[in-house]
Amino acid sequence: MKQFSTVLKAAAVMAASLLLFSCSKPKVIELSVSPQAVNFDAAAGEKTVSVSCNDSWTVTASQAWVSVSQSNGENNGAVKISVSANETFSDRFADVTVKSGEKSVNVVVSQMGMNPSMGLTGSNIEAKVEGGTFEVIVTTNTEWTVATPSVDWVSVSPASGKGDGKIVVTVKPTDLYETRATEIAVESKQLPLPATIKVKQEALTYTAHQKDSLALVAVYNAADGANWKESRKWDLEKPINEWPGIKLDEEGRVIEMSITNGTVTTNEWEIPSEFADLSALQTLQIVGSKLKGDIPEFLYDITTLKVIRFNTNPKVTGGLSAKLGQLTELTELYINGNSGMSGSLPKEIGNLTKLARLNISESGIDGAIPVELGQCVGLEQFMAFKSKLTGELPDIWDLPVLQTVMVRDSQGLTGDLPASLGKLKPMVKGTTVTAPSLQLYGCNFTGNIPESFAELHENTKQVYVQGNKMSGVIPASVQAHKNFANWKIGPQQDGYGLTLE
Repeated sequence: MKQFSTVLKAAAVMAASLLLFSCSKPKVIELSVSPQAVNFDAAAGEKTVSVSCNDSWTVTASQAWVSVSQSNGENNGAVKISVSANETFSDRFADVTVKSGEKSVNVVVSQMGMNPSMGLTGSNIEAKVEGGTFEVIVTTNTEWTVATPSVDWVSVSPASGKGDGKIVVTVKPTDLYETRATEIAVESKQLPLPATIKVKQEALTYTAHQKDSLALVAVYNAADGANWKESRKWDLEKPINEWPGIKLDEEGRVIEMSITNGTVTTNEWEIPSEFADLSALQTLQIVGSKLKGDIPEFLYDITTLKVIRFNTNPKVTGGLSAKLGQLTELTELYINGNSGMSGSLPKEIGNLTKLARLNISESGIDGAIPVELGQCVGLEQFMAFKSKLTGELPDIWDLPVLQTVMVRDSQGLTGDLPASLGKLKPMVKGTTVTAPSLQLYGCNFTGNIPESFAELHENTKQVYVQGNKMSGVIPASVQAHKNFANWKIGPQQDGYGLTLE
């Protein structure tokens, strides 16, 4: 019995031991977090991670710039991870650790650094002659420095800054007649290229008188004025109104420039571009002065011109531009002796209603005389000796004051003489009357003398029509003219001739 009791006691002890072992077995922790990495840009932000657990848990962050919405929790839940703005230009990293018992899961938190940027407002500065102070607004998230200007007429303040700000640029007054410009760099170590402030300052403006002076000096230099004929040389040390061939108006503007035969003694030259500034010029005379090249287009823009004598310069080339029609104040146009010229008279010549004298003799001007010349109601003289004109004379010569037509030794001219040539007028100045002059010889005109020649002023003695291909019996009315005996009617070319019967 005693033995049985001992067995029961041992069994009880074993049962107790088994029960105790069963109650002390450790719990298995299950813990997971999703996602295990969160990314942020440089701005402050917040993201949520899910926690799955079968027990309680805690949350900690490894960096001060990361915060969590709660420090602990139980079973399943969610944690908000927040980051402050990254005010550096470097990426940064931290861990958020969720722990339950001996088990933990790290959530990797990454945040990008700022993107460096810089913008300038008002950085294209255009200063007036008097200079001034200008503000340039800087918009940036960086530290910056302003380079010292490379010129002494610009200064800046401040020399550096951090973040948004402004730069004051001071521009001094200019004493130059040329535009000046410079650039100023605004630099940041975080940016590969600097921003740029551009400064441009306008030039002093020449007065019209100064421009005239500079234009004449340009002519002097182009034509080697230092070697001109001594009596015609311009002394650059003296006022321009003392220069030979130069005249000024009451306002000091150049109204006449005359470079006459023999003045230029050395090289051929062309009219310089500065000549265009002689915007008040009325008389231009460059005669026998080794001028060469085409007549520049800008010459036709000087609409004050009244007289152009461009003659006896055989190296002048090209023709007359259609822009000739702009010179509506023109009274004289002499291009005779410019054998290097070419092209025909432009029809726009008809715009020159004040044109009184036109001489294209030996000029190389060719083609037909435009009928628009008949619109030049102020025309007094038309001269074309040894010209390259072609075709028939247009019937345009019945003009109010036309007194002289001289067309000689121009083999390209043909056809019958127009009746309007007999309508030439005498020139009357006070009590002086100058009879018409009509020279039409050495050409290839055909037909007879028009009956209208009988109407020429009674004092008309200069009527020359010899050397042509004219034929027939001269009209009796023409033969009855008071001065017919003084007219040179013949001889004509071989095989041709005019007769009295």
